[in-house]
Amino acid sequence: MSNIDNELTLLRQRLVFLEEQKRLEQERELNPLNTLYNFINRLKRRLEKTRQTGRFLSSTSLTDRETIDILEPLYNALKQNQERLENLEKIMAAQNVKEN
Repeated sequence: MSNIDNELTLLRQRLVFLEEQKRLEQERELNPLNTLYNFINRLKRRLEKTRQTGRFLSSTSLTDRETIDILEPLYNALKQNQERLENLEKIMAAQNVKEN
């Protein structure tokens, strides 16, 4: 009986893991800007943790800093473009309503 309970527990854990993985994949597909934003924040947290521990910056930390320096302006530009597109869509929708 204990063996069956263990297997059920493992299957439930696996199911939760797969559901979470599927949710993350759908989120990435629906909003890639959030994925980029989360990636940049993970790198920043890792750098901050390295600074707080007082360790010397490793080559990984330097690479993380360079990656952040490259990706952050790209993210900001993409975010601005997305906001502009949303505003244009609102204007176009308002014009279509007025015409009809």
